[in-house]
Amino acid sequence: MGYSGTCGKNLTWSLSNGKLLISGNGAMENYANSPAPWSFQRNFIKKIIIYDGVTSIGRGAFLECTSLAKITIPDSVTSIGEYAFSWCGSLTEITIPDGVTSIGEQAFYCCKSLTAITIPSSVKTIGNGTFSWCTSLRKIHYKAGSGFEAVLCYGNNAELIPYTPPVKKNFFVRRRHVESFAQPNPSKHTEWLGSMRTATDAVGEVIEILHALKKKSTNARR
Repeated sequence: MGYSGTCGKNLTWSLSNGKLLISGNGAMENYANSPAPWSFQRNFIKKIIIYDGVTSIGRGAFLECTSLAKITIPDSVTSIGEYAFSWCGSLTEITIPDGVTSIGEQAFYCCKSLTAITIPSSVKTIGNGTFSWCTSLRKIHYKAGSGFEAVLCYGNNAELIPYTPPVKKNFFVRRRHVESFAQPNPSKHTEWLGSMRTATDAVGEVIEILHALKKKSTNARR
């Protein structure tokens, strides 16, 4: 037997055989004063898939989904509400996508099977008690210099492991037409590439020029 309904202005949900699917576009409802529409089956939900287009996980959305073991969160999600996963005691791992900027208070409270988690560098705010009573939590990876140490370690014994996000380097490449080397004329044949290129693109550009120069030089000596 399956169940379905809405969970946001433009979001729908369906539940069958322990799998909860949420799809659409926009924000999920917050369930502060009333339970989520699937809560009557929360003890039987084992897997949740949230599809791309959903932009938030509402407050208390998956509260006390005690059998939940796996969840997929898309890159479109930017916020995780308060108590969103509180008391999800079977959840062993969760990947927070890079687009998330805020994690609400006690979002993962008492997730007693959670062993490790990485806070993406995109996160700007984390509520109090987010990982309190996560008794199996051993490692929390977080962006160095974010200032989240106190809130991350509160109520658990996890090791805090800071990381430094990789820096993507971009630069302009100045290119001269090969002909200008055979017949030098500073006023001609100079152009700037119109957009930023990645390091890989730039190296390819330089190699192309060097090959052309080598061919030009070989022809000139004949």
